[in-house]
Amino acid sequence: MVIDDKYKSDQLFLLVGSNPLPNVVAGRLLLSDQGEITLIYSGATKQIKDQLCIWFNNNGINVAGAVDVSESDPVSIYRKITDRLNEKRPQRPGLHYTGGTKAMAVHAWQAVNQWARGNNLQKKTTFSYLNARNLEMVIDPEDPESSQESGRIRVDLAVKLKMADILKLHGLEAKHSGNDPVMPKTASALALACSGKSLKTWKDWVNDNLEECRKNGEWKNLPASLNKFTIEEVTNAFIQEGGRIENDLLPLDQQHFKKKKDFCKWLHGLWLEHHVLSEMKGIERHNNLHEIGWNIETSGLKFEVDIVAIRGYQLFGISCTTSGEQKLLKSKLFEAYVRMRQLGGEEARIGLVCCADDPKRIEDEMRKAVDNMGQIKVFGREDLPGIGARLSEWIKEQSGQGR
Repeated sequence: MVIDDKYKSDQLFLLVGSNPLPNVVAGRLLLSDQGEITLIYSGATKQIKDQLCIWFNNNGINVAGAVDVSESDPVSIYRKITDRLNEKRPQRPGLHYTGGTKAMAVHAWQAVNQWARGNNLQKKTTFSYLNARNLEMVIDPEDPESSQESGRIRVDLAVKLKMADILKLHGLEAKHSGNDPVMPKTASALALACSGKSLKTWKDWVNDNLEECRKNGEWKNLPASLNKFTIEEVTNAFIQEGGRIENDLLPLDQQHFKKKKDFCKWLHGLWLEHHVLSEMKGIERHNNLHEIGWNIETSGLKFEVDIVAIRGYQLFGISCTTSGEQKLLKSKLFEAYVRMRQLGGEEARIGLVCCADDPKRIEDEMRKAVDNMGQIKVFGREDLPGIGARLSEWIKEQSGQGR
C-alpha cells in the first residue's frame, strides 16, 4: 500500500495516547521524505512520548520535538499547537488524532484547521485517524461540512513491526522467546484424544501420575519415572518422536527436555501450547504472519499470553489451557485481554484455546463484560484437532484479508 503524496505532511503532529502503535503507523505512512514529527503529549503520556522519540529516531524518522499540553485544557492545547505552527511555518501541515484525549483531538484539530485557513493552506493540510476495526487510515475531507466522503486507505501490511519493536515502545525488552514446538506429533495426538472421549482418560492419567509431584505450582520430589501413557495413539506418536518408554514406565529424563520438571510441565498442560504453536507455524505464510513467539518473558512485565503472532502491526495473542472450568477460563482470558490491549491497542485480537465443551458461552459472557469490538475468540475441545484451520479463519476475519 502506497499513500498518495498529497496526504503526506512536512510537519506532522501526532497526539500521544496510552498506546504508541497508531503513532508509529502514522509516522511511517504520512510523513514526507524531508518532513518532521511533533509529538503532542500530556504528563500522563510522557513515558510513551519518550519511547516514541527513541523509536522514531532509531528508525530514521525525524522528530523535531514535543509539546507538553494540559490534556483537558482547551486554551493550553490550542495555544501551544498554534505557537508550534507559527514557529515551523510548514507548507503541508498534518494532524493525526488517533491518540490523546478527546479534548486534545478536538482542540488540536481546531488549532491546525484555523492556522491552515489563516495561511491559505486548507487544501494542503491533512487530518487523519486510524480505524482499529478495519485497519484503515481515514483521511478527513477538505471540507467536513460538504458531502465529500473521507479518504479510506487500507493499511494492512504496509507497516510491519516485530515484537521487539512493540516491547521497546512500551519501555520493555524480551529476555526470552521460544519459537520451535517440542514434540508436536505427540501434542497433536493428545489434542485429538482430548477432543473426544479420551479426555477423561488423559485427565485421570495426569491426576494419577503428576498431581502428587506438584505442590502450589512447584514441581518437587519427582520420581525417576511415571506410568506409561494409557492412550495408544499418544504412545505411538511419542515413540516416533524419539521418546523413551522402558519396561512399561516413562523415564523423566527424556532427550527433548533439559530438566525432569520440564517434561512434567509439558505433560501437565504445556503440550497444548506446543500443539497450537505447531499449528500456527503451519498457517504462518498463508496468513502473512511475519513473527510468532511463544513463552515470551520480558523485563518488568508479567506476560499472561502464551503465543503471540504479528501480522503487519496487528497483534494476535493466544492463551492456552487444558482446563474446562469456566471461572478459570474467564480469568485467563481476561488476563490475556488486558495484556494484549496494553501492548497492541484496539487492533489487538485475543484467542483462548481450551478444553471447554461450550466455548461460545464463555465468549459471549466475556464480550458482554469487556469486549464490545469482537476482539475475543474462544476455541473449545472440539476445535483442538483442526485448531490451525480454525485459527486461520479467525485471523483472516479479524485482519480483513480479502476486503
